[in-house]
Amino acid sequence: MSIGTVISTQDSPNTTKFSFVISGDIKKNMYVKVNNVIAVVEEIYTFNPYYEHADSVSYYEKEKSLSQIYPTTESEFKVADALIMGEIKGDRVERVIFPVNPGENVEIADNQSISKILGLDDKGLWLGNINTHNLKVKINMNRLLKKHLAILAISGAGKSYFVSVILEELMKRKTMLPIILIDVHGEYSKLFKSLPKEFNGKVKVIQNIKIGFKNVDPMMLAHWMSLTGIQTREISSQLAKIEKEVQGTYDIDLVIDKVKESNISTNTKNSLIKWLEYLKTFGMFGKVDSINIHELVKPGQLSIIDLREIDSLTIKQIIVSYYARRMFNKRKKDELPPFSLIIEEAHNFASQAKEDKNISKSILQTIAREGRKFGASLVVISQRPVQLDTTVLSQCNSHAILRVTNPNDIKHIQESSEGFTTQMAKDIPGLAVGEVFLTGEAVNKPVLFKVRKRIIDTSEKDKTLDDMLKEWMGKGDKVDNVSTFI
Repeated sequence: MSIGTVISTQDSPNTTKFSFVISGDIKKNMYVKVNNVIAVVEEIYTFNPYYEHADSVSYYEKEKSLSQIYPTTESEFKVADALIMGEIKGDRVERVIFPVNPGENVEIADNQSISKILGLDDKGLWLGNINTHNLKVKINMNRLLKKHLAILAISGAGKSYFVSVILEELMKRKTMLPIILIDVHGEYSKLFKSLPKEFNGKVKVIQNIKIGFKNVDPMMLAHWMSLTGIQTREISSQLAKIEKEVQGTYDIDLVIDKVKESNISTNTKNSLIKWLEYLKTFGMFGKVDSINIHELVKPGQLSIIDLREIDSLTIKQIIVSYYARRMFNKRKKDELPPFSLIIEEAHNFASQAKEDKNISKSILQTIAREGRKFGASLVVISQRPVQLDTTVLSQCNSHAILRVTNPNDIKHIQESSEGFTTQMAKDIPGLAVGEVFLTGEAVNKPVLFKVRKRIIDTSEKDKTLDDMLKEWMGKGDKVDNVSTFI
């Protein structure tokens, strides 16, 4: 059924776009077709020849309403601009090399054609819906995660909800990829407290993190303590001696004692002792890890590292650095299964600012650059893309972008995101909560969809200041207001 007719304009139709006069029900972001050429409606305009010239409208409106003089409503028409996605030829999707013709009929694209042109996967992760076409957006897991994913949006746009939907889909799979989630604010720990039966036994929450000092290697210490080459060599030598002498675990105190007893030059010794005692003040180093690395990275399990009780950003960075480095190194040796590491507030762990002492950045850059070769997937989540390290962001071949309003953030995304268009840059600030633009490796073409409703039910909503005050005072709804004293 025709919903429009292709028209000639100054610069279309061509091989990338065309415009058409609308004669049916059509909305922005819907998919249309001309013969086998599939396109998406980027913008819709309303035209009326009686209102083209401001001076004429102003002149007539002084005497009488223009609509009473001319049949203006009958002269009104709408035009849509459509961006060509490709041409379907049998089972193949090909690049359009010849434009559609003016006068040809435009129809609404069928769901099968839309799925093919976008590269959707019937057996993939069901992340949301294109509501205007009643089409489920199912994304192939390998395409989404193997070459890394960035999820970017302002606070309140629905990032966490979207991530929880991805986690649900991963947990529903028969062969579940090990997932390690860095939960900065504890929101996922709370969310996954009450689970549907199908997810029982699939979530492990790790709190009160302790790091066994025996597992800390010289390279970690070099990054944590900003050691010089000489200092790194000396601490490496001391750790090697301790490994030979101690058959088993040991803590940071033993390392400090051994450095004090060593024949290292005074300046180097004092510097190392100072750094080691500084690390000791964090109170996070013991003889063994609070969780074994093989229990953390386990097929069929979502491991949530809950950092909400930790105030120090340095400690958080050390934890991320420690686990990320150990997981990646063991994965390269095939001592751990393939995994996906999800980092909330990623700009705090891989900052773009050069002046920041970002001790977890180097390992995240390494995973971003090399992880795909070894099955180490990285998912970074950030509400300030402009503060996220360019290396990490540019190595994420798929981007899920929810509402972003800061022009600097949008520009940063545009420079780093494959397939990001000028029209997307215009549309992103106006996205509703839960609307996502997915672009890059995960799909053939950028797709806008609404995140589906998650399975995990939570009635907990954002608390108002009044709710928080009532809760703190312990009087519930009995505290209706606060008396005013003058």
